[in-house]
Amino acid sequence: MSWAAEELKDTNLGDRRRTVRLIKIVEDLIAQPSASVPQASRDNAAMQGIYDFWSNRRIPPMSIIAIP
Repeated sequence: MSWAAEELKDTNLGDRRRTVRLIKIVEDLIAQPSASVPQASRDNAAMQGIYDFWSNRRIPPMSIIAIP
């Protein structure tokens, strides 16, 4: 299990698929910490997925950083 998966496994975003997406986003971004989102993304679809995730109104930022 990756560091991101371990840290975020108890995150409740209302849908398990959102948590899986969050873990993938964090893994991509921490793999290249000084890169921009387009540079750190695996491909254009992953980049768009990050921006869509961040703009999703069903995912309140506090639910990501809340301590379970």
